[in-house]
Amino acid sequence: MSKINIIFLLSFLIVGFRVYAQDGSIKFAEIKRYSIPEAKQGVAVDEKYFYVVDDRQIAKYEKGTGNLIHKWIDNDGGPIIHLDSGAIIEGLLVCAHSNYSGVPMTSSVEVWDRTELGVIFTIRKKEREVVVFKIESAN
Repeated sequence: MSKINIIFLLSFLIVGFRVYAQDGSIKFAEIKRYSIPEAKQGVAVDEKYFYVVDDRQIAKYEKGTGNLIHKWIDNDGGPIIHLDSGAIIEGLLVCAHSNYSGVPMTSSVEVWDRTELGVIFTIRKKEREVVVFKIESAN
C-alpha cells in the first residue's frame, strides 16, 4: 500500500512514503531530500525521474541520485511566460501555462516529451474563456 510521493517545500524536494495509519489517516516519512534550485512552481513524477517546473524552465532529475539529467529553458521573449504546475498524464509531461501577471489573463496547456523536454503540442484557450493554473493526474 505504499507509493513514492515527491513533495516540494520552498526550494527543497522531499521524497517520502505514503503510509496509512490504523485510523485511516495518511502519514509521510521523509526518506531523501534534494536541494533543487528550480523548485519554485511544481513537480511531476514518473517511475524513474522527477520534473521540476519553474516559470520558464523544466529540469529533469533522476529519482535515485538526484542527478540533473536534462534542462529546458525558454529565454526572455520566448513563448513561455509562466509555467504553473505539471503532471505525468498518459506518459506525457503536461504543464499549465499562463501569462501571469499579464492582463487580460490567458493560459494554455503545454504537453512535453519527457525524453528531450520538447513541446509536442499546445492547447490554447480564448482570452478570458478559462485560465488554467494547475494540472493534476487522477491516478
